[in-house]
Amino acid sequence: MVPSAFVFLKEMPMTSNGKVNKKALAETELTRNELESKYVSPESSQEIVLAGIWQEILGIDKVGVNDNFFELGGDSIISIQIIARAAQEGMKITPKQMFKYQTIAQLSSVLDNELTHPLVNQDAVTGAIKLTPVQHWFFEQNLPEPDHFNHSVLLKVPKGLNPDFLKEAVKELMKHHDALRLKFIPDDSGWIQSNEGFSEQVPFSVTDLSGVKSDDLNKALEKNISGLQTSLSLSEGKLINVRFYKTADEEYDRLFITIHHLCTDGISWRILLEDIYNAYRQINSGEEIKLPPKTNSFKDWSESLIKYSNSETILKEKDFWLKPAEEIFLPLQRDILADNELNTVESNDTVIIESDELKTQSLLKDVPKAFNTQINDILLTALIIAYNKLTNEYNLFINLEGHGREEIFEGVDVSRTAGWFTSIYPVVLKLYDKNNIGETIKSTKEILREIPDSGIGFGVLKYLSNDNETKNQIKSIPYPEISFNYMGQFNENISSDSAWKLGKDSIILSQNKSGIRPHLIEINGIITGNKLKVYFNYSKNIHKRQTIISFAEFYRDALENVIQYCTSDTAGGYTPSDFSTSGLNQQELDNLLANLN
Repeated sequence: MVPSAFVFLKEMPMTSNGKVNKKALAETELTRNELESKYVSPESSQEIVLAGIWQEILGIDKVGVNDNFFELGGDSIISIQIIARAAQEGMKITPKQMFKYQTIAQLSSVLDNELTHPLVNQDAVTGAIKLTPVQHWFFEQNLPEPDHFNHSVLLKVPKGLNPDFLKEAVKELMKHHDALRLKFIPDDSGWIQSNEGFSEQVPFSVTDLSGVKSDDLNKALEKNISGLQTSLSLSEGKLINVRFYKTADEEYDRLFITIHHLCTDGISWRILLEDIYNAYRQINSGEEIKLPPKTNSFKDWSESLIKYSNSETILKEKDFWLKPAEEIFLPLQRDILADNELNTVESNDTVIIESDELKTQSLLKDVPKAFNTQINDILLTALIIAYNKLTNEYNLFINLEGHGREEIFEGVDVSRTAGWFTSIYPVVLKLYDKNNIGETIKSTKEILREIPDSGIGFGVLKYLSNDNETKNQIKSIPYPEISFNYMGQFNENISSDSAWKLGKDSIILSQNKSGIRPHLIEINGIITGNKLKVYFNYSKNIHKRQTIISFAEFYRDALENVIQYCTSDTAGGYTPSDFSTSGLNQQELDNLLANLN
């Protein structure tokens, strides 16, 4: 309730009949931009620590206590990183607190200085683990080679790294992160998952490419890496492989890491890369390796999901998730009359669009202010507009992907836990007025806000519920032909003090070429090098490249128009989710605000 600024007047402007002249008064007020420019520095020790964490993870120089997290470029993925870092400083923050208290001043006022949950057991986790929803989804795909479904990174690392120290760092990574020791055995009932103890075998090797000319280096790396991509084994528990490449590059060598997707995701990679760097740095400095404490294990998470799957809370979501079954969706138009069996990984092709740094920064930091939005609200607003332009349809049925680490269990913290937590769930986007960007932003925002717990319940009901009727009803919902996944922001440097750099493609998915793609069009967005890149993946056996180019260009144009609109003087407004306890719908809220204005 404390004002952002005070304006001092010699006297109140009055009308001829003795009332306050509101029009004249408005001319004396600071503009919104001037108000936002008022920096308030952190003062308490807790505010100072939080500001330092925000600055490091958001990659900005200065954070004031009244700066809004989402207007600084924050998102749900970054919030998990901040929660994990704050825990290392003795502060417990929950995801719900990050979304409810969006400034350091607000957040600091509700935090305890000490962690309120007991420290998780730091010993190695072993034993059987029930499959999680996304793991069920993976095996449901019936891939021809399930061993080959990997996430990989190729790091540029400074010359002169010690291979023995790198091997030791990989060893510590596997000992510390239980998910890297998972094993999967097929049987008559499906797949059995278990956590194994550390075997002392470190999947690390060195290859000398220093004799390869710089012009031929990329081809040599690609050829060598292709063999590593097929080296993993689910049944043997070989889910990670690391190779250090010595090169003729005068500045950098290369470090390649491939991990099976069943035990990692986008947030996990951020954790693992930071940990392997810190482990190497500590060994190289002659220090004892000391990684941050573990949070709850992947096994803890799986057991919590099993309990949750039969709770009254999750059963209340059933009607919400069955709504798409009541609607009729026209199949996505195909350019080539091909069966789904031809929608192979081998036929995959990609169209990429890119926003420049200025537009990307505006998307992250300026756009959220207009309608109190998060980045997914804006990216999906542009998607429904582009889809309408491509097909003239006003409804878009898609699969959304989320990070899946939702705060649904008291005392369970997985902010620093490696594993595949992704939630995949269906959403119907609607376009009511294609000529009104503001209303489209509002409707898209409200559609996303209505999704319970960011979609985690859909997979729980579909794969884990003991209620077979519910499970079958959820499974009867049509499967969307388009998917969308915003993977967040990846800085080039894997840590603020690190000279280890991500390659231009960040995280790459590698899989067997004969597998069937789960969607006809897969749209993935990521911010790297301070630029938003959106990948439109499609099958050349189903669509012509020009069709996807048109779709991508419509999307780029729609996104630029949304950004331009949101940064204009006329944009702005609220939606019912901004006042969740009011019980107002959009029309009632608009009428109320109009009367107040």
